[in-house]
Amino acid sequence: MTVSNSSPITNELTTAPSPAGSSDLKLGRQLLFLALGATFLAYLATFRFGFVFDDPLQIVRNPTLTSWRFLPTLFVGHVWKFALPDFAGNYYRPLFMSWLLLNRMLWGLNPALWHASALALHLLATYMAFVVAGQITGNGVQAGMTALLFGLHPIHIESVAWVSGATDPLMAIFVFAALWAWIRGNSSPSHVAAWRFLSAALYLFGCLSKETAFVLPVLVIAYDHLFGEKRSLTRSIVGAWPLSIAAAVYLVARILVLRGFEHPIGLPVSHILLSVPTVLWGYVRLLVWPVGLSVFYATPPVTSIHQWQFWLSLATGIVALVGAWWLGRRSGIFAFSVIWIFAFLAPAILGLPLFELGDWLHDRYLYVPSFGLCLLIGHMLPIGWKCKTPLLKSISVALSVLIPVGMCLATSWQEQPWANELLLFTHSASQQPTSALAKGYLAAELRSRGDREAAAQEFEAALELDPNNWKNLADYAMLLYYQGSFQRSDELFTRALAIDPHDATTHYNQGLSRFKYDNYAGAEASFREALQRNPDQPKAHYWLGRSLELQGNVGAARAEYRSEIQLHPEAAVDAQQRLQLLSGQ
Repeated sequence: MTVSNSSPITNELTTAPSPAGSSDLKLGRQLLFLALGATFLAYLATFRFGFVFDDPLQIVRNPTLTSWRFLPTLFVGHVWKFALPDFAGNYYRPLFMSWLLLNRMLWGLNPALWHASALALHLLATYMAFVVAGQITGNGVQAGMTALLFGLHPIHIESVAWVSGATDPLMAIFVFAALWAWIRGNSSPSHVAAWRFLSAALYLFGCLSKETAFVLPVLVIAYDHLFGEKRSLTRSIVGAWPLSIAAAVYLVARILVLRGFEHPIGLPVSHILLSVPTVLWGYVRLLVWPVGLSVFYATPPVTSIHQWQFWLSLATGIVALVGAWWLGRRSGIFAFSVIWIFAFLAPAILGLPLFELGDWLHDRYLYVPSFGLCLLIGHMLPIGWKCKTPLLKSISVALSVLIPVGMCLATSWQEQPWANELLLFTHSASQQPTSALAKGYLAAELRSRGDREAAAQEFEAALELDPNNWKNLADYAMLLYYQGSFQRSDELFTRALAIDPHDATTHYNQGLSRFKYDNYAGAEASFREALQRNPDQPKAHYWLGRSLELQGNVGAARAEYRSEIQLHPEAAVDAQQRLQLLSGQ
């Protein structure tokens, strides 16, 4: 990209940035302290929040977080390996899992301290946003304004108020640090190799925290091309070879651990491609107007090229792309900001084949991309402060106050549903009444609280919206089991497992349903399937033994009882009693 030098402001932007904070450094630091303090206060209420959403399974019931001896295993398995040992998985994040292990060892299961740790990551990411913005703009005030906007942006609520969402701030810290080290290398010719090595190492750490960091070389190339030595694009790409080596190391590790690069779930490719423009605009809307936030968003796929949503989103996107290209040629900051937003949003778009319907948009995927918008606004507002036109100056000053204040209030208000699961899923279902996932999670929470009638209504509504959501089918099947409708429960388990057969617990639960209406042969098959997918499935050997015993296979039943006692001696009272009774016969 060639950037013209048609104005004094553009000339300033397209020259190599001076050291961070060299202009108005004192005010810039004051804005940084304001950013950190206001962000801390905005999220202070989260210290009273509990574990929600994925937290109970990923943290509370995760056996790999109970001892340091499990640390090596976190680097040779996917995130959900402990729960889905038979599934290849798509998320390889060993550093994030190591962060969870560290917190579990330090705080136990005290949610207040976990939330404090998650907020600390966000505050550190906000500080690093200040540092990198200072390098890019060469202006301390603009860097401080960027940090203020980044720290308070409501789109970060999911990544801060939800402990398991902390993978994004953790990854962002390494991304910012890697870019900082790379830019430092440009100003240290005698130590450039050391800075490049450090940048590559930090980049690798970012990838091992969350796969989104993989696109960082795009931003390094963009920076060098726009602001650095102003080399040709080809030379900028070649010059990023240290990051290419780190990327190769990450890819090899990922492919070996996950048994492949990724594992799509089988949605029609045509539907995914046609839906890309509407999904992109959904993210743009959330980024610039983060109001009405939800855990889930109803995102029905575009299934035909004749649907108006496709053409409207595509046409609007083309117009926006042309406008961005035109402005990018005149402003290096604008070009870099737009590239940042869409480069870091690209993994969420390219990853659509990995997500089930209704799970295509999430606030957390905008955590790092939001820096691009904050950088652009943080750059523009201070320039307006010095504008000679009184009206424009007044508008700029007013926006500099109103935007952060509005963000702070919006964050404080919209984080409240994350306090507990009933609030979270009730809010999500009210915000997105056509989301099958939102209704399904609300139904499961109502079931856990004993309100089975209301849970059944929500499950029915969820399955009407999406009859093929395996989680809703499996959760509704468990409700029917508790209500004594064992054959109907079995039918729903069968439908769920036809969609996704990897969950050992679902096979186990189906076995319980079959056992309850005397289908012992079917129960035996379910329990064997559960053990094949998870040989450590609690009580599976016991119930398999009971199924065999009631079919007259006493010898095999004894063997299963012994296996249960050997694997789970602390909770094998039933197995010991059955074994004693059979031994006395």
